[in-house]
Amino acid sequence: MTPASNGQAAIVRTERGLTIAGTRITLYDVMDYVVAKYPPAFIRVLFDLTEAQIHAALSYIDAHRAEVETEYQQVLDYTEELRQYYEEQNRDRMARIATLPPPPGLEAAWEKLQASKARHQQLKEGYLHGAELIPTETGNQLRPFGLCSGEFSSVPADFDDPLPEELLSSFEQK
Repeated sequence: MTPASNGQAAIVRTERGLTIAGTRITLYDVMDYVVAKYPPAFIRVLFDLTEAQIHAALSYIDAHRAEVETEYQQVLDYTEELRQYYEEQNRDRMARIATLPPPPGLEAAWEKLQASKARHQQLKEGYLHGAELIPTETGNQLRPFGLCSGEFSSVPADFDDPLPEELLSSFEQK
């Protein structure tokens, strides 16, 4: 294993696999972000690691790249097997839950949730490509000017003029 500056191993093998000493964070957790090309500083903050811990983890990965990648692929394969297994085990249960009526008093929220799920599914399948155009009902009518006349007393006559002191102090919490 990789020694830390105090002579103890920084990366240890546990029942969970290669783990950063003193944590429950495996190198496979870190590898998810290394493979996705996240910067080391982001990974360190994400897992609340010290500079020494992230350095030890990345150094170990670099020094033992083939071994770590082989074990990482095994973890990914096993995770996918588990996902498929539980998806199959719960397929009937999820179908049965989907047919249940909404809880009493939550019908409107239930409808909103169902619409959101349907839209999410459409986005996932690529039908909407992340945008949806909805025609307006007003047609070609223009909004009349001055609808909010007198509503905004703190807007200066000249846009570039400074704001009143009491308004600035509310932002700065003086």
